[in-house]
Amino acid sequence: MLRIFADFVIKKSLKLDSVSSIVLRNLELQKVREFLGKDFLSPVQQFALDGYNSLLYQDLDIDKSGVVVVLGGYIGDSASHYSKNLGCHIHIYEPIDQFYRLLLSRFEGKKNIRIFNFAISSADGIILMNVEGEKTGQFNDSKTSVEVQAKDISGVIEKLGTVDLLESNIEGGEYSVLMKLIETGDISKIKVLQVQFHNFGALNEVDRSKIRFELYKTHKLIFSYEWVWERWELLGCVD
Repeated sequence: MLRIFADFVIKKSLKLDSVSSIVLRNLELQKVREFLGKDFLSPVQQFALDGYNSLLYQDLDIDKSGVVVVLGGYIGDSASHYSKNLGCHIHIYEPIDQFYRLLLSRFEGKKNIRIFNFAISSADGIILMNVEGEKTGQFNDSKTSVEVQAKDISGVIEKLGTVDLLESNIEGGEYSVLMKLIETGDISKIKVLQVQFHNFGALNEVDRSKIRFELYKTHKLIFSYEWVWERWELLGCVD
């Protein structure tokens, strides 16, 4: 009822009969926050209102010698932003050949960006990936599947040492990767963690809670939009 009331107030106060859905949606978010408060909005609406993906690239104290690791490179948008905003060393891990080739083409000549054609998991081996654009992962319902090489996150961290920023958007694979980092203590080598948790059912809700409980021991939560994006910074790296 509150949303219906808010919609009525919005449309009446603005006296708009026909505007694009995008503009109207943005106006609605602003008005809903004004009338009912930000807490009324869903996490994804709050994320959009606060700046959307631009939040991921703001307030990062990483210089050109820093190392950013991107798990799930896809078409390279986040890596491009990190490169442009920070100018640091970027390691992208993308197991799907078509996306890997796109990344090679997009970042050709970029000496600060390295691209690896394998998945990151909790152990070395072969895993089955379901291919569906940005939803590609182990746990979606795509009819197109491919076997890909996976490498243990611990081996990657051992080679890199301290990681200034780890971004994980791997469609459900984040749970095993983060638990491995926590179990080995390598989580303390990650200065900033940006993770998108994915909810495929009740078990993921439990796993997310377990991981967050452990993260509070080593990191400080900077922002959290439930099932959208979270940022955690290593204790001692923040005031």
